[in-house]
Amino acid sequence: MSALPIDRERARLAVLRQYQILDTEPEAAFDNLVQLAALICGTPIACINFIDENRQWLKATVGWNFTELSRNIGICPTCIQQQEVLIVSDTLADSQWKTNPVVASPFCVRFYAGVPLLSPEGQAIATLCVMDREPRQLNSQQVAGLQALGRQVMAQLEMRRDVISLRQVEEQHQLAEARLRHLLSASPAVIYSCQPSGDFPATFISDNVSSILGYSSREFTENTNFWVEHIHPEDAPSVFANLATLFEQGHHIHEYRFQHQDGSYRWVRDEMTLVRDGFGEPLEIVGYWINISDRKQTEQALQDSEARLRLAMEVAGMGTWDWDLLTQQLSWSANLEQLFEMEPGTFDGRAETFVKLLHPQDRDRVLDATVRAIEEKEDSYLDLEFRFILPNGKTRWAAIKGHVICDRTGKPIQIAGIDLDITKRKQAELALRESERRYATLAQAVPVGIFRTDAQGSFVYVNERWREITGLSFQDALGEDWIVALHPDDQERVASGWYQWVNTVSLDATCLLPFQSEYRFQRDDGTIFWVFGQAVAERENGCKITGFIGTITDITERKQAEAGLQKSEERLQLVIDAINDAIWDWDIVYNNCFCSKRFYQFLGLPPKEEQRHFYEFLYQLVHLQDRERFAELLYQHLELNQPCQMEVRLRQTNGSYNWFLIRGKAIRDAKGRPLRMLGALSDISERKRAEDELKQQHQRSQLLAEITLKIRQSLRTEEILQTTVTEIQKLLHSDRVLIFQLGHDGSGTVVQEAVVPDCNSILTQKLFEPCFHQEYQEAYRQGRIHVVPNIATANLHPCHREFLENLSVKAHIVVPIILRDTLWGLLIAQQCLEPRDWSNFEIDLLQQLANQIGIALSQAQLLEQEMRQREELARSNTELEQFAYVASHDLQEPLRMVTSYLQLLERKYKNKLDSKADEFIAYAVDGASRMQILINDLLRFSRISTRAQPFETVDCNLILQQAIANLKVAIAESGAVITHTEALPQVIADATQLTQLFQNLINNAIKFKSELTPQIEIGVTRVEGIGTRGQGDRETRGKGEEFSHSPTPQIPEWLFWVRDNGIGIEPQYRDRIFVIFQRLHARGKYPGTGIGLAICKKIVERHGGRIWVESEAGQGATFYFTIPDRIGTSS
Repeated sequence: MSALPIDRERARLAVLRQYQILDTEPEAAFDNLVQLAALICGTPIACINFIDENRQWLKATVGWNFTELSRNIGICPTCIQQQEVLIVSDTLADSQWKTNPVVASPFCVRFYAGVPLLSPEGQAIATLCVMDREPRQLNSQQVAGLQALGRQVMAQLEMRRDVISLRQVEEQHQLAEARLRHLLSASPAVIYSCQPSGDFPATFISDNVSSILGYSSREFTENTNFWVEHIHPEDAPSVFANLATLFEQGHHIHEYRFQHQDGSYRWVRDEMTLVRDGFGEPLEIVGYWINISDRKQTEQALQDSEARLRLAMEVAGMGTWDWDLLTQQLSWSANLEQLFEMEPGTFDGRAETFVKLLHPQDRDRVLDATVRAIEEKEDSYLDLEFRFILPNGKTRWAAIKGHVICDRTGKPIQIAGIDLDITKRKQAELALRESERRYATLAQAVPVGIFRTDAQGSFVYVNERWREITGLSFQDALGEDWIVALHPDDQERVASGWYQWVNTVSLDATCLLPFQSEYRFQRDDGTIFWVFGQAVAERENGCKITGFIGTITDITERKQAEAGLQKSEERLQLVIDAINDAIWDWDIVYNNCFCSKRFYQFLGLPPKEEQRHFYEFLYQLVHLQDRERFAELLYQHLELNQPCQMEVRLRQTNGSYNWFLIRGKAIRDAKGRPLRMLGALSDISERKRAEDELKQQHQRSQLLAEITLKIRQSLRTEEILQTTVTEIQKLLHSDRVLIFQLGHDGSGTVVQEAVVPDCNSILTQKLFEPCFHQEYQEAYRQGRIHVVPNIATANLHPCHREFLENLSVKAHIVVPIILRDTLWGLLIAQQCLEPRDWSNFEIDLLQQLANQIGIALSQAQLLEQEMRQREELARSNTELEQFAYVASHDLQEPLRMVTSYLQLLERKYKNKLDSKADEFIAYAVDGASRMQILINDLLRFSRISTRAQPFETVDCNLILQQAIANLKVAIAESGAVITHTEALPQVIADATQLTQLFQNLINNAIKFKSELTPQIEIGVTRVEGIGTRGQGDRETRGKGEEFSHSPTPQIPEWLFWVRDNGIGIEPQYRDRIFVIFQRLHARGKYPGTGIGLAICKKIVERHGGRIWVESEAGQGATFYFTIPDRIGTSS
């Protein structure tokens, strides 16, 4: 088996690994399926075979003791490559497989049938196969059964992959929650009191100040100006200025930086309350500090992350589309077809196709938003998230961004945009939404509550802040009632943890471990506050516990910031993982760069945490021809702020170059100086190769079209062949181009040739090559192309080389000319002066031209055959018409004599002979009369061609009047009512025959009337030809119906109809009624010979038209006929 392309094999192996099936234990579901496969196909061996990069691994087997094979053994690798059912009835009789190791011992496989197991991504990851040690055949039902079992195996694998995906999502969700709980841990608040004057010396400060600021509480209380001296100099003026608010309002909150013991600064939130005495004088300031450094850092990190996310979304290409509003055609990039799980190149470009993919619940919303964007015209955008349905029925999310483009007049002409697969992000949001639900309600402030309990842990005191957080009154908080205010999900955990800690501390006098926990309070209105609760034991003389004192700190704001940062980082990671581009973040100041893993994958390099000297590193990878442009565009962006987007070639580790699209945007300081640059790297090698191939294909198609046009300008075989060799010789600049026509014995003749002066001519020579046996002819008939760049060094049969050397051939291309599945001859391009390397372009062009020659020769033969048939048919028709005329004319005289004597017998001997004689004479007279009528009708039928009048301009109004006048008696007797279009056209026609046409059709309507009074309508409409109107358009008059039996004419024509309300015609007789002497009713019921409609048909065809009928039994009939409009205007 030839190896799959590297990219395709990598993709297949990546899909295979997603199932985590290799080297797993046996499973009953798969064992049952292979047993059923062996039973259905009647084979002793069946297995499910997975193929990775090194081996074949068998998940389940029946009658097969092997669990692992090399990739070069067996037929399954070829089944994987072909991705279709593969059946080998007898391996020893098959040249491809008879030498494969699987045929020999110990395997001894003589029969094989396998179906590839295709994943939803279209990758063949395994096979379900049956084998036998004897040759055999499978019937269609067995093959269908094997394919059905293959789908069942794939369904089991998909269920396995879904379970794995769900498990991974659950693990990621648990990890996210664990990280969230860890991030929510924070230091408790520091509670203090101080004097309300001077430098506000501290009178009390809790011991946990050391965990926040590194100082002991004694340092604060012993140094009266300690607080003032450690406020950050930049923050001190605003802190002291804002203290006036405290004395005016009794409460104040401010945030500032305080110097830590290690010399650094910490951000703290300081909430102060002024306590007054009974006379209203300031008595004391009480408050608490909370370390908000993490929050400040988080807020800054969040801002940076959001800026980075915005830049990444701006520069990263995610799949482009372009909608032409004038033609309603959509253009998609290849990765969009992959997003919608379409095969490359299968999207037909119609907007309706895209709309059908939209989820029914999102379709109207997307269409309405699109219409609004178009109506807003210039500078309007589309920004939507929606679902679409894949071909396999699954739902996927996508984000779409589009920009409406208008022409100079402001008319919208185009919408261009990008699509991004956001399914994973939506799934992640859904998983996180459950976690965020528990923390959704945020407090309006971050106060600290203080509580005290007795020695058993029952609450005896809470301050106002505590009651504000919990929403409980003082009485509801006492005892154990506070537990009721906890969130239902936290009640059991917090209560059990609290009392377990109380018991532990009470029993162990040496235990100094504080109680610490994060939990939620839920108010009656549903509001939830996150708090960090901590408590320590109060001991008498350091031993006996008298109670516990603790605080709760509102940490809701910190939770919000951390959750926002995590969500932003996850969104950024989802974007990076979702796109096929590489992301890079270049620190311009230090010339270091962070690059995503895909960046190094593109270049074949091992990933690094940071790429130093990034500019020099990247510049060395740029192709020499692209370096100057690369440096110039980068300079224009960094110095002149021009857009940065360029296509360059970058060197891989193996020395080859791939095309990449580099896009970037600089981040600048307040003065506009670039500090960082964020960008994306897209591999566009396939697009570039496709563009080059498209150019070559366009050139090849243009040349082919030009030469084909010259070949087909003539249908004479000699001219076709001469034009071919001449044009090919000029195009390829080859020394000799010839057409070699094969004979039945393997020899042939050079029938046409184009040769340069320095090369010998072999035109008209009859050549025979001993090596050109039947098997060679069969190979050419199957489409073989023989290309030899150098006759001297090529691997040729000695007799074949000698034959070519005798013709002075140094190199050649030989292409078969196939004429209706028969090898007609060979198209050969030769070099006689020196060898030549033939390009794929030249080979493909020569092959296509050979195909065109075969088509042209076939058409020429068909034309010659058709011309002979036409001449023979015309001669036959002429002789037939002449015979009919002569026969009917010459029969008139003897028939008149017979009729006269019969009538004489009837008059003379009537009632003189017996009754039988009178009856026989009557039969003879009636038969002679009917014979006379038939001969007259036949004579009229033949005279349509033999005694026709020249065509001239006739007025159909006068023609119709004459026909009605001729039928005056029949019309009066039947009471028929005839209506017609007010103005009938003028046409080029035989006036006598046209009158007979109308007369026969009207008479037919009267003759076959129903019990109702005959109603006959004559109408006409003009039908445009192909060259003067759009395909399928039809102008109608009167009823306005479509005419199912009337194809679109080549030139304009008049379509007439005669409609009646008579007995009608059954559909199966519509064509029969136009055959001469064909009748649908007994002669006694309706008179006539059955030639009237045959005459009508012949008249219409003589005028270049068509005639047909549309009718149902009992519902009347409508006869249509056409007359070409050779005048071009109606009367």
